[in-house]
Amino acid sequence: MPCCNSRLFGLTAGIFLALTARADVLTEGLSNTPTAKGITSSGIYNPLAIYSEPGGFGVAFLIPPAPLPLPRGGGPSTSAFLTGLNSYNILEDYRFAAATSDLNQNSLVVNADQVAGGFPCPQGGGDCVGIFGRFGANPTAGFAVSYTGPAIQNAHWIQVISTSSPAAGQTSPYVDNNGTVLTPYYDDQFDASSTVFLDASNRPATTSQYWLGSLYYVSGPNFGTRNNPATITVYNGLIWGWADLFVPGNFAAFFAAVNGDLNNVADLDGALGTDLASVLTQSELNTIDAEFNAAAVPEPSSLIFLGLSLLAAIYMSRAWRPSH
Repeated sequence: MPCCNSRLFGLTAGIFLALTARADVLTEGLSNTPTAKGITSSGIYNPLAIYSEPGGFGVAFLIPPAPLPLPRGGGPSTSAFLTGLNSYNILEDYRFAAATSDLNQNSLVVNADQVAGGFPCPQGGGDCVGIFGRFGANPTAGFAVSYTGPAIQNAHWIQVISTSSPAAGQTSPYVDNNGTVLTPYYDDQFDASSTVFLDASNRPATTSQYWLGSLYYVSGPNFGTRNNPATITVYNGLIWGWADLFVPGNFAAFFAAVNGDLNNVADLDGALGTDLASVLTQSELNTIDAEFNAAAVPEPSSLIFLGLSLLAAIYMSRAWRPSH
């Protein structure tokens, strides 16, 4: 069984690190750009993005993906995955059983994990933050996973979302299937195939928030009934996501507040109103904090008051670099 506290990659290096234990199913494959339903993986890894919005500043950062073990009986009764399934309004049409063996080592390949902030919402109506996606011509998704192991019959993906900003009409945690009452499968409604999972989760900016997906690879029939429930076999999976800290006011207030929130996991929990201790270690948070400090820049308008000589010195020392 893989340890649920194992980690997929380190932020500082900017690369993925393959897991080594036999049942650790996650690895990286950023050079690959799989496609599903006309959407292609961006193939990009971007751990952190600082952005500005009218009235304040924000920083979005990845929650490092971590392997989820093969669930015995669907996982602990308190798990987000099982809680979300239990709230599914046609759960009586399905039965869930754990697979008898783990997926092959390194058979779930993360192809992209790209966080962004302040980009136009795909749904319109302002700017968004989260996992980047490009729509229209040549659409891409900023998070991608490929299954590369032996073929599994009737393969699907099921994702349960835990978030402080649930979709309209939903209560966290909930099954990510566009609210359909037909099946719990992600791929029936969104951009995924039997071997490729793509997502571009995003939310309106200007509020601190978090978004976590508990994603499992499964196999099962398309439909069940109360008299003849369909059995869905659940294999290994992963938990992944992002968080966003938005601070009203000037850049100095933002910089100080975020450094305080990223001081330890308890402080971050307080800022986001959740408990991330099971998905984020202090070491990982320290790396996120270091990434933030490396990427943070002075508010451009405040530089006017520093004088031209100081501005020139900053440029000469390369201590200032524009946000992106």
